[in-house]
Amino acid sequence: MSDVENMSGGTTDKGHTSNNEASASKLWAVYVSEAEKYDKSLVESWKSDMEGMLIFSGLFSATLTAFIIESYKTLVPDTGDSTVHLLTQISQQLAAASNGSAFQPAVQSTSFVPPATSLVCNALWFISLGLSLTCALVATLLEQWARDFLHRTDMRSSPVIRARMFSLLYYGLKRFGMHTVVDIIPLLLHSSLVLFFAGLVAFLIPINVAIAVIAATILVIVVGVYSLLTVLPIWYMDCPYRTPLSNTCWFASQRILNVWRRWQKPLDGPRVYHRTRSITPTIVQAMEQHAMEDLGAQRTRDERALVWTIKSLADDDELEPFVEGIPDAVWGPDRMHRAYADYVRVLIDTHDLQLIRRIERLFRSCDAGLLSAEDSRRRRVTCFKALWAMGSLLGVSSFPTEPQSVESVYSWKTRRTNIDDSDRWMLHYSISIDALMRWSTFRLHLAQCEVDVKGGRLPSHALSRLESLIQEAQMLGFLPPAIEDALWRSLDKSTGSAAQFIQATREFHTVVSHLILFNYLELCAGSLDSLPYQWDNTLAMITPERIDLALFPILTGPLENSLSRVVYTQLDRMNSGRDGDVGWIDTIILKLGHLWRPAESRCIPSAIIHYLNAQKDDAVFSALLYPTDLGVQLWHSIPITLSVALGASTRESRFSRPVALDEVMCALWRIASLGSGPPASVYEAVMSALLQAKASQRMLSVVAMVRTAVLRNLLIPGPGIFPFRHKLLPTDTAIVVPAEVLDVSEVTTESRDLLNKRVSEATVALLAEFLEDCSPAPFPYPYRADETLRFMGSPAPRGQIHARHQIRLAQSMHRLSTHHAYWLASLVQCEIFDIYAGTVTPDSRSLPSPDLRHAWLEDSTARACVTDTLVGCARDLRPDLRRRAIIQGVGLLHGT
Repeated sequence: MSDVENMSGGTTDKGHTSNNEASASKLWAVYVSEAEKYDKSLVESWKSDMEGMLIFSGLFSATLTAFIIESYKTLVPDTGDSTVHLLTQISQQLAAASNGSAFQPAVQSTSFVPPATSLVCNALWFISLGLSLTCALVATLLEQWARDFLHRTDMRSSPVIRARMFSLLYYGLKRFGMHTVVDIIPLLLHSSLVLFFAGLVAFLIPINVAIAVIAATILVIVVGVYSLLTVLPIWYMDCPYRTPLSNTCWFASQRILNVWRRWQKPLDGPRVYHRTRSITPTIVQAMEQHAMEDLGAQRTRDERALVWTIKSLADDDELEPFVEGIPDAVWGPDRMHRAYADYVRVLIDTHDLQLIRRIERLFRSCDAGLLSAEDSRRRRVTCFKALWAMGSLLGVSSFPTEPQSVESVYSWKTRRTNIDDSDRWMLHYSISIDALMRWSTFRLHLAQCEVDVKGGRLPSHALSRLESLIQEAQMLGFLPPAIEDALWRSLDKSTGSAAQFIQATREFHTVVSHLILFNYLELCAGSLDSLPYQWDNTLAMITPERIDLALFPILTGPLENSLSRVVYTQLDRMNSGRDGDVGWIDTIILKLGHLWRPAESRCIPSAIIHYLNAQKDDAVFSALLYPTDLGVQLWHSIPITLSVALGASTRESRFSRPVALDEVMCALWRIASLGSGPPASVYEAVMSALLQAKASQRMLSVVAMVRTAVLRNLLIPGPGIFPFRHKLLPTDTAIVVPAEVLDVSEVTTESRDLLNKRVSEATVALLAEFLEDCSPAPFPYPYRADETLRFMGSPAPRGQIHARHQIRLAQSMHRLSTHHAYWLASLVQCEIFDIYAGTVTPDSRSLPSPDLRHAWLEDSTARACVTDTLVGCARDLRPDLRRRAIIQGVGLLHGT
């Protein structure tokens, strides 16, 4: 490769690298932002520490120098001592001369040895001075290094270059132990101070022993306190005191502890080797781990911190962010956070905080006119959400001893009257809050009643509390007078026994809980255009855990009233074309419908009948009937409902509108259309009530649907039922059932196939009977004939069919084609013809041969009649692909 090619290749590589770096600039910008905050904070803390060190070391060095000026003199001979010695000698000579005696001067030693205390004192002080000056020098250098670090990281504007400079310099700090140098500087200064005190003791010993003892005592106290401050963080993680030696002592203690754990010897066995635990390198990291551990002390600290936070928030602008965080702290996406729920409960129960009243004032501040419309709405939503979250805590787990906090919550009731259209969005929050507060209030007050009785207080004391609750419920408008009278009669009978009183209060709670739930669902449907705030969680909390059927007679009236108001109001809205509301309205109706569980058979509420007739979605319809036993309950109530509609019974519900017989028939047709027939014990009563009605188009289709649904139920028989002897199974049959299978009480693997074939035969027989009734008289236009035919014509036969039933079906089809040929389009779509329509493709090519056991048109007369009927109706069956497929399939399977 030439030089030019090399150069161009290098340039290309550089350009490619530059493009890659530019595309990653946003990624590195995030790193630069985080690293800059961390590194600048670190460097600024170093600089501030070094400034303090410089000031202290300067003052300390100056003080120490003054002492050294005096102490170093003791290391050299003192000229003043020599002068005193000479003057003493002269005076002695003069005295001897005046006395006439001879004078012999003493021989003076020329060598000078400084005392030991002087050597020790000066050595300690000079070392101390050297350490202090070294500390000042290193602190000065460290400030310069810190400024240089910040300058180098800010030299370039490119995020990639700055990121790599940050990375290079920071890991350089770690590699060369800059953190250790920073810790050594105060250690040098502390050591210098200790050496000063030690030198001071040595300096004072030759001067005055008492003063030296005082200085030594101060030195011991300083060293002791310093040592204590060094080791205190090792034993107490929350200790704020530490020294530069604390980290070293911590690491050493962890190593010693690991060695001890590794080689500790049990009391009753040989020495065992234990695996060592990982060592936390620094005491700061150990404190972080300790702070996050789930300990009782941590809970107490958190509670104190939150209480202090509330007390420190002086105005509304400071309180609002805290209130905004309450819902997210208490509730997650799908469940409650128990730990933080307990914290918020503590804030509610701390009376001097007045948290609920402060939130109330925060909400009312939105009307002061000081906030913009957007800010005012945001603050209202914040208060609503916080109140809901706190209200949800009042009924969770244990009850408080005194429910004053509940009373303060409940004293602030959101109003639904006099609300402008612009403010109707608040109803989405206020309705849920009202329901939750009512439920919590009654629950806690009733719990307090039980506490009073169990604590030995007279029931009359608890009765007075209940009286106030009943009066409040009456005032709020969801406790009818009849229910109030029934509750009081129950409570009056229980005043003599504590156990009876407790049972009565629990029944009172169950009734009131249901009334609150009915009221909540009714308000949601009548006042809102969508589901309210926290619908699922609110509903889960206020819905009673159990339904006492003995109390249902008291609740039947309010339930049916609420159900009627919701259904009739929302049917008008659905009929006006507001299909977008159907989904969530259905949710409310389904909830109310599932609560309808009378203890005995009673007339089906007119609201349920109207809803069954108006609801077109089979999925929603199935959700109403079959998640609970409502479907079975409706079948049990159909006979008396038909009797009421016929006027043969006076047990008409006082809480339902009169229902016409045609409406009941239509609802019964819908119930049977889902394929779930009545239980065996109810079937006779349903058919007897149907046959009492005057023959009509609806009755013909309903009877056929009920019989077909019951027939399908035979495929899943229960214990004690003899499916092979059921009256719907035809007596003329081509299926021979062995005697040992005929009287079995349950369908076994051996008999299941035989039962399936018998049900298939009965399906053809019932379909033939229905067609005979339709053509041409007495009812040529039965109710929903197309759907009824398709329902009856499934499932496809799975066995032999008696020739009589084949001929009967074929002849009824022929008569039907003469008068109502267009109905054959629905008939040929039934599953009974799938075995023939599936043997050829639309382009008339034969498919693989199907299972001949399922080809049920074995009688030649019946085949000829069916074929002639389908051929003769060629003009009436459009499109006729399936008709032609059936004709060809009959010829292929039966060789005609």
